[in-house]
Amino acid sequence: MKVFLLVFMFSININATDLITLHVSKNHIFLTFIESIAGTSYVSSVPKDIYLSKYKNDIQNFTNLHKEISKSTILKYDKTKNLLRALYIESLKNNTYKEFSNKIKTFEVGVGKTKLRKYFKYLDKLYPRFEKLIWEKTSKGLIYRKNKLSKLMKQKNFDNIVRKILHFYGVKEKDIGTINVAFYPISYGRNVNAYSMGNIESIGIFVGRSQNLIWTMSATILHEIAHTIYAKSNFVQKNFLTIKDKTRKKTINEVLATAIGAGWGYNSLINKYQTKAWYANEKYDKYGKKLYPKIKQYINNGRVIDKELATYIEGLL
Repeated sequence: MKVFLLVFMFSININATDLITLHVSKNHIFLTFIESIAGTSYVSSVPKDIYLSKYKNDIQNFTNLHKEISKSTILKYDKTKNLLRALYIESLKNNTYKEFSNKIKTFEVGVGKTKLRKYFKYLDKLYPRFEKLIWEKTSKGLIYRKNKLSKLMKQKNFDNIVRKILHFYGVKEKDIGTINVAFYPISYGRNVNAYSMGNIESIGIFVGRSQNLIWTMSATILHEIAHTIYAKSNFVQKNFLTIKDKTRKKTINEVLATAIGAGWGYNSLINKYQTKAWYANEKYDKYGKKLYPKIKQYINNGRVIDKELATYIEGLL
Protein backbone atom coordinates (compact mmCIF):
# COMPACT_ATOMS: atom_id res chain seq x y z
CA MET A 1 0.00 0.00 0.00
CA LYS A 2 2.84 2.39 0.83
CA VAL A 3 4.47 1.81 -2.55
CA PHE A 4 1.23 2.58 -4.36
CA LEU A 5 0.81 5.89 -2.54
CA LEU A 6 4.39 6.91 -3.32
CA VAL A 7 3.97 6.31 -7.05
CA PHE A 8 0.58 8.02 -6.99
CA MET A 9 2.13 11.21 -5.71
CA PHE A 10 4.85 11.24 -8.36
CA SER A 11 2.53 11.20 -11.38
CA ILE A 12 -1.24 11.61 -11.34
CA ASN A 13 -3.02 11.24 -14.67
CA ILE A 14 -6.72 11.46 -15.47
CA ASN A 15 -8.51 10.78 -18.74
CA ALA A 16 -10.58 13.94 -18.68
CA THR A 17 -12.18 13.04 -22.02
CA ASP A 18 -11.70 10.50 -24.81
CA LEU A 19 -9.21 12.81 -26.51
CA ILE A 20 -7.45 14.43 -23.54
CA THR A 21 -5.43 13.16 -20.58
CA LEU A 22 -4.64 15.57 -17.74
CA HIS A 23 -1.38 15.23 -15.79
CA VAL A 24 0.25 16.47 -12.64
CA SER A 25 3.63 14.87 -13.18
CA LYS A 26 6.57 15.53 -10.89
CA ASN A 27 9.09 14.90 -13.69
CA HIS A 28 7.25 17.23 -16.06
CA ILE A 29 7.07 20.01 -13.48
CA PHE A 30 10.79 19.50 -12.79
CA LEU A 31 11.47 20.00 -16.51
CA THR A 32 9.51 23.26 -16.57
CA PHE A 33 11.54 24.36 -13.54
CA ILE A 34 14.79 23.47 -15.37
CA GLU A 35 13.69 25.33 -18.49
CA SER A 36 12.85 28.39 -16.42
CA ILE A 37 16.23 28.35 -14.65
CA ALA A 38 17.88 28.09 -18.09
CA GLY A 39 16.06 31.25 -19.18
CA THR A 40 13.67 29.93 -21.83
CA SER A 41 11.07 32.57 -22.63
CA TYR A 42 8.02 30.33 -23.04
CA VAL A 43 8.04 29.04 -19.42
CA SER A 44 6.89 31.22 -16.53
CA SER A 45 9.98 32.29 -14.60
CA VAL A 46 10.97 31.16 -11.12
CA PRO A 47 13.17 33.24 -8.79
CA LYS A 48 16.76 32.77 -9.89
CA ASP A 49 18.00 32.62 -6.30
CA ILE A 50 16.54 29.10 -6.12
CA TYR A 51 19.52 28.17 -8.29
CA LEU A 52 22.02 30.94 -7.59
CA SER A 53 22.05 30.53 -3.82
CA LYS A 54 23.98 27.27 -4.21
CA TYR A 55 25.39 27.21 -7.74
CA LYS A 56 26.18 30.88 -8.32
CA ASN A 57 29.34 30.33 -10.36
CA ASP A 58 27.86 27.63 -12.56
CA ILE A 59 24.68 29.19 -13.94
CA GLN A 60 26.10 30.20 -17.32
CA ASN A 61 27.67 26.78 -17.92
CA PHE A 62 24.35 25.13 -17.14
CA THR A 63 22.43 27.55 -19.37
CA ASN A 64 24.80 26.95 -22.29
CA LEU A 65 24.54 23.17 -21.85
CA HIS A 66 20.74 23.33 -21.71
CA LYS A 67 20.72 25.24 -25.01
CA GLU A 68 22.79 22.45 -26.57
CA ILE A 69 20.42 19.83 -25.17
CA SER A 70 17.42 21.77 -26.52
CA LYS A 71 18.86 21.75 -30.03
CA SER A 72 20.24 18.23 -29.94
CA THR A 73 18.90 15.33 -31.97
CA ILE A 74 17.88 11.99 -30.52
CA LEU A 75 18.49 8.84 -32.58
CA LYS A 76 16.42 5.66 -32.85
CA TYR A 77 13.50 7.21 -30.96
CA ASP A 78 10.16 6.76 -32.70
CA LYS A 79 8.33 9.76 -31.17
CA THR A 80 10.59 12.66 -32.15
CA LYS A 81 14.04 13.53 -33.45
CA ASN A 82 14.49 16.33 -30.90
CA LEU A 83 16.03 15.54 -27.51
CA LEU A 84 14.11 18.23 -25.61
CA ARG A 85 10.78 16.88 -26.86
CA ALA A 86 11.90 13.40 -25.87
CA LEU A 87 12.59 14.69 -22.36
CA TYR A 88 9.02 15.99 -22.16
CA ILE A 89 7.56 12.75 -23.51
CA GLU A 90 9.55 10.59 -21.10
CA SER A 91 8.71 12.88 -18.18
CA LEU A 92 5.09 11.72 -18.44
CA LYS A 93 5.96 8.05 -18.97
CA ASN A 94 8.26 7.55 -15.95
CA ASN A 95 6.99 7.84 -12.39
CA THR A 96 10.21 8.68 -10.56
CA TYR A 97 13.13 10.95 -11.33
CA LYS A 98 15.50 7.96 -11.13
CA GLU A 99 13.49 6.03 -13.75
CA PHE A 100 13.34 9.14 -15.93
CA SER A 101 17.08 9.92 -15.78
CA ASN A 102 18.11 6.27 -16.26
CA LYS A 103 15.86 5.98 -19.31
CA ILE A 104 17.18 9.15 -21.00
CA LYS A 105 20.79 8.12 -20.40
CA THR A 106 20.26 4.99 -22.51
CA PHE A 107 19.42 7.01 -25.64
CA GLU A 108 21.80 7.86 -28.45
CA VAL A 109 21.89 11.65 -28.74
CA GLY A 110 23.56 14.19 -30.97
CA VAL A 111 25.39 15.93 -28.10
CA GLY A 112 26.94 12.61 -27.08
CA LYS A 113 26.77 10.52 -23.90
CA THR A 114 29.41 12.56 -22.03
CA LYS A 115 27.51 15.85 -22.31
CA LEU A 116 24.23 14.12 -21.53
CA ARG A 117 25.72 12.70 -18.30
CA LYS A 118 27.12 16.13 -17.44
CA TYR A 119 23.66 17.65 -17.99
CA PHE A 120 22.11 15.17 -15.58
CA LYS A 121 24.74 16.03 -12.96
CA TYR A 122 23.25 19.53 -12.93
CA LEU A 123 19.75 18.09 -12.76
CA ASP A 124 20.76 15.79 -9.89
CA LYS A 125 21.90 18.83 -7.90
CA LEU A 126 18.77 20.81 -8.69
CA TYR A 127 16.23 18.09 -7.98
CA PRO A 128 16.28 18.24 -4.14
CA ARG A 129 15.80 22.02 -4.23
CA PHE A 130 12.95 21.63 -6.70
CA GLU A 131 11.30 19.08 -4.42
CA LYS A 132 11.49 21.32 -1.38
CA LEU A 133 10.74 24.71 -2.94
CA ILE A 134 8.33 23.82 -5.76
CA TRP A 135 6.82 20.34 -5.56
CA GLU A 136 6.08 20.14 -1.84
CA LYS A 137 4.46 23.59 -1.84
CA THR A 138 2.34 23.29 -4.98
CA SER A 139 1.49 19.66 -5.82
CA LYS A 140 -1.73 19.46 -3.76
CA GLY A 141 -3.04 22.69 -5.27
CA LEU A 142 -2.22 21.52 -8.80
CA ILE A 143 -3.98 18.18 -8.25
CA TYR A 144 -7.05 20.00 -6.91
CA ARG A 145 -7.21 22.29 -9.98
CA LYS A 146 -6.65 19.38 -12.34
CA ASN A 147 -9.57 17.46 -10.83
CA LYS A 148 -11.80 20.53 -11.12
CA LEU A 149 -10.83 20.98 -14.77
CA SER A 150 -11.48 17.31 -15.49
CA LYS A 151 -15.04 17.63 -14.16
CA LEU A 152 -15.60 20.83 -16.14
CA MET A 153 -14.35 19.22 -19.36
CA LYS A 154 -16.82 16.37 -18.96
CA GLN A 155 -19.68 18.71 -18.06
CA LYS A 156 -19.00 21.00 -21.03
CA ASN A 157 -18.37 18.15 -23.51
CA PHE A 158 -14.91 19.51 -24.24
CA ASP A 159 -14.22 16.67 -26.70
CA ASN A 160 -16.94 18.00 -28.97
CA ILE A 161 -15.29 21.43 -28.96
CA VAL A 162 -11.92 19.91 -29.88
CA ARG A 163 -13.53 17.80 -32.62
CA LYS A 164 -14.97 20.95 -34.19
CA ILE A 165 -11.49 22.44 -34.34
CA LEU A 166 -10.18 19.22 -35.88
CA HIS A 167 -12.88 19.48 -38.54
CA PHE A 168 -12.16 23.17 -39.11
CA TYR A 169 -8.49 22.37 -39.84
CA GLY A 170 -9.31 19.22 -41.81
CA VAL A 171 -7.44 16.95 -39.39
CA LYS A 172 -8.62 13.45 -38.42
CA GLU A 173 -8.69 12.22 -34.82
CA LYS A 174 -6.34 9.34 -35.59
CA ASP A 175 -3.75 11.83 -36.86
CA ILE A 176 -3.71 13.77 -33.59
CA GLY A 177 -3.73 10.90 -31.07
CA THR A 178 -4.13 11.49 -27.35
CA ILE A 179 -3.59 15.09 -26.29
CA ASN A 180 -1.67 15.33 -23.03
CA VAL A 181 -2.30 18.41 -20.90
CA ALA A 182 0.31 18.69 -18.14
CA PHE A 183 0.15 21.37 -15.45
CA TYR A 184 2.98 23.26 -13.77
CA PRO A 185 2.79 25.92 -11.04
CA ILE A 186 3.18 29.68 -11.47
CA SER A 187 4.19 31.18 -8.15
CA TYR A 188 3.94 34.87 -9.04
CA GLY A 189 3.18 37.31 -11.88
CA ARG A 190 -0.01 38.16 -13.74
CA ASN A 191 0.08 36.18 -16.96
CA VAL A 192 -0.43 32.48 -17.58
CA ASN A 193 2.28 30.94 -19.74
CA ALA A 194 1.58 27.82 -21.77
CA TYR A 195 3.37 26.05 -24.60
CA SER A 196 3.22 22.95 -26.80
CA MET A 197 5.76 20.16 -27.16
CA GLY A 198 4.16 17.97 -29.79
CA ASN A 199 1.09 16.41 -28.18
CA ILE A 200 2.05 17.71 -24.74
CA GLU A 201 0.45 21.00 -23.76
CA SER A 202 2.27 22.46 -20.74
CA ILE A 203 -0.15 24.74 -18.91
CA GLY A 204 0.80 27.13 -16.12
CA ILE A 205 -1.57 27.20 -13.15
CA PHE A 206 -1.48 29.94 -10.50
CA VAL A 207 -0.90 28.69 -6.99
CA GLY A 208 -2.07 30.55 -3.92
CA ARG A 209 -4.69 32.59 -5.78
CA SER A 210 -7.98 32.08 -7.62
CA GLN A 211 -8.16 31.32 -11.33
CA ASN A 212 -11.09 31.36 -13.76
CA LEU A 213 -11.04 27.73 -14.90
CA ILE A 214 -13.48 28.26 -17.79
CA TRP A 215 -11.10 30.91 -19.11
CA THR A 216 -8.18 28.52 -18.53
CA MET A 217 -9.99 25.82 -20.55
CA SER A 218 -10.63 28.12 -23.48
CA ALA A 219 -8.01 30.86 -23.63
CA THR A 220 -5.12 28.65 -22.51
CA ILE A 221 -5.75 24.91 -22.96
CA LEU A 222 -7.85 25.17 -26.12
CA HIS A 223 -5.45 27.79 -27.47
CA GLU A 224 -2.52 25.37 -27.14
CA ILE A 225 -4.49 22.44 -28.55
CA ALA A 226 -5.38 24.65 -31.52
CA HIS A 227 -1.63 25.16 -32.14
CA THR A 228 -1.05 21.40 -32.17
CA ILE A 229 -3.93 20.77 -34.58
CA TYR A 230 -2.84 23.73 -36.76
CA ALA A 231 0.56 22.10 -37.32
CA LYS A 232 -1.13 18.87 -38.50
CA SER A 233 -3.36 20.57 -41.08
CA ASN A 234 -2.47 19.95 -44.74
CA PHE A 235 -4.02 23.28 -45.69
CA VAL A 236 -1.92 25.12 -43.09
CA GLN A 237 1.25 23.32 -44.19
CA LYS A 238 0.69 24.37 -47.81
CA ASN A 239 -0.51 27.94 -47.19
CA PHE A 240 0.86 29.27 -43.89
CA LEU A 241 3.87 27.18 -42.88
CA THR A 242 5.56 27.98 -46.19
CA ILE A 243 5.63 31.72 -45.40
CA LYS A 244 9.29 32.83 -45.24
CA ASP A 245 8.70 35.81 -42.94
CA LYS A 246 9.00 34.15 -39.51
CA THR A 247 7.28 36.99 -37.66
CA ARG A 248 4.28 36.93 -40.00
CA LYS A 249 4.13 33.13 -39.87
CA LYS A 250 4.06 33.19 -36.06
CA THR A 251 1.48 35.99 -36.01
CA ILE A 252 -0.97 34.03 -38.17
CA ASN A 253 -0.58 30.98 -35.91
CA GLU A 254 -1.08 32.97 -32.68
CA VAL A 255 -3.98 35.07 -33.99
CA LEU A 256 -5.85 31.97 -35.17
CA ALA A 257 -5.29 30.19 -31.83
CA THR A 258 -6.44 33.30 -29.95
CA ALA A 259 -9.60 33.69 -32.02
CA ILE A 260 -10.35 29.97 -31.57
CA GLY A 261 -9.55 29.67 -27.84
CA ALA A 262 -10.37 32.95 -26.12
CA GLY A 263 -13.01 33.85 -28.72
CA TRP A 264 -14.96 30.92 -30.11
CA GLY A 265 -14.01 28.46 -27.34
CA TYR A 266 -15.05 30.76 -24.49
CA ASN A 267 -18.30 31.61 -26.30
CA SER A 268 -19.00 27.89 -26.85
CA LEU A 269 -18.47 27.07 -23.17
CA ILE A 270 -20.65 29.75 -21.55
CA ASN A 271 -22.27 31.66 -24.44
CA LYS A 272 -20.50 34.91 -23.57
CA TYR A 273 -17.94 37.20 -25.19
CA GLN A 274 -14.91 38.01 -23.05
CA THR A 275 -14.34 41.76 -23.03
CA LYS A 276 -10.99 41.78 -21.22
CA ALA A 277 -7.66 41.11 -22.93
CA TRP A 278 -7.45 37.75 -24.71
CA TYR A 279 -3.67 37.71 -24.97
CA ALA A 280 -0.84 39.61 -23.21
CA ASN A 281 0.57 40.50 -26.66
CA GLU A 282 -1.38 43.55 -27.91
CA LYS A 283 -1.03 42.60 -31.57
CA TYR A 284 -2.32 39.05 -31.12
CA ASP A 285 -5.10 40.33 -28.87
CA LYS A 286 -6.22 42.99 -31.38
CA TYR A 287 -6.27 40.76 -34.44
CA GLY A 288 -7.57 37.71 -32.58
CA LYS A 289 -10.66 39.75 -31.68
CA LYS A 290 -11.01 41.01 -35.26
CA LEU A 291 -10.73 37.49 -36.68
CA TYR A 292 -13.12 35.94 -34.13
CA PRO A 293 -16.45 36.63 -35.97
CA LYS A 294 -15.13 34.94 -39.12
CA ILE A 295 -13.81 31.96 -37.14
CA LYS A 296 -17.11 31.63 -35.28
CA GLN A 297 -18.98 31.64 -38.59
CA TYR A 298 -16.74 28.95 -40.07
CA ILE A 299 -16.70 26.58 -37.09
CA ASN A 300 -20.39 26.92 -36.18
CA ASN A 301 -21.37 26.23 -39.78
CA GLY A 302 -19.05 23.22 -40.07
CA ARG A 303 -16.83 24.88 -42.67
CA VAL A 304 -13.23 23.81 -43.21
CA ILE A 305 -10.43 26.36 -43.52
CA ASP A 306 -10.06 27.32 -47.19
CA LYS A 307 -8.57 29.83 -49.63
CA GLU A 308 -11.35 32.31 -48.91
CA LEU A 309 -10.46 32.41 -45.22
CA ALA A 310 -6.71 32.45 -45.95
CA THR A 311 -7.19 35.49 -48.21
CA TYR A 312 -9.25 37.17 -45.48
CA ILE A 313 -6.52 36.51 -42.87
CA GLU A 314 -3.78 37.79 -45.16
CA GLY A 315 -5.77 40.98 -45.76
CA LEU A 316 -6.50 41.41 -42.05
CA LEU A 317 -2.87 41.06 -41.00
